[in-house]
Amino acid sequence: MFSIFILASLWQVCFCHMSLLFPATRDTTAAGQSYIEWERNEPMVPARPTVCHGLPSETSVRAENQFAVNDIITIQLAGTTPHAGGHCSFWYSTDDVTFTKVVDIKDCTIAVAGTVQVRLPDTLPVACGTKCTFAWTWIPVESQQCEIYSNCADI
Repeated sequence: MFSIFILASLWQVCFCHMSLLFPATRDTTAAGQSYIEWERNEPMVPARPTVCHGLPSETSVRAENQFAVNDIITIQLAGTTPHAGGHCSFWYSTDDVTFTKVVDIKDCTIAVAGTVQVRLPDTLPVACGTKCTFAWTWIPVESQQCEIYSNCADI
């Protein structure tokens, strides 16, 4: 019985956070290992305190992640614990060091699926013509500690 309790507790810790699902996020470590769902769902702060969870930029842009200036991206999130909403921000970067905010959306984790949309600005740098990093960050309303969630996708 105790082992079932432990297993159930681990399930909540590993799979019940939130992460960006679409655009498709980076999912391979620098060592070439797959980044599994529970790792993607972990908060950046305090669990993985590096930009993009420390995952390197992919060598090319996936077909489903190819967008143009002024395109509207319908955001999809994964996870089952939206912590009563919170502040979501979407960013782009050409170097994974400096990020420019595209938009803030309040309570994106509790919005009706398919209603969170981000328009890529017409001010994207020319360098984004081939590839940019698209980042999602979220600070939940309710949490037992200071948590910041973040994922990156190459677009």
